[in-house]
Amino acid sequence: MSKTLDLKALSNTLGDGPMRYAPAGERSIEEQIAALTPEEKECFDTLKAKWNDKDRKKKPHDYSDEMILRFARCSPGSKKFNEKAAWKVMKKCDPKYLDLTATELEEQLLSKTLFIVPGLKSSEGHDVFYM
Repeated sequence: MSKTLDLKALSNTLGDGPMRYAPAGERSIEEQIAALTPEEKECFDTLKAKWNDKDRKKKPHDYSDEMILRFARCSPGSKKFNEKAAWKVMKKCDPKYLDLTATELEEQLLSKTLFIVPGLKSSEGHDVFYM
């Protein structure tokens, strides 16, 4: 899932407006994992080990390190890297929604029934859009 983006080429293609959503200066997943605190790293490693456990009876799909880090970082509740909360979400998550792109949502976007409200955040600081 992790891809290296050529931001200059994207800027030339998309123009200034859409480029405000580009991940400028974003660190690689490997750098982000290396920068975790020991407690955060322990949570990440435990989630990864539990998900990849060969003895688990039901493992419907694989998660990349990027997705496991996202689950840990965005675990429900006020405390991030909550292993129990992240694990619960990982087990119940439908993976078809994890890799949605604007291209896949083009028809929905063109219907103008899905829109991003600039600067609007959830109570936990996540970006919000409406359908």
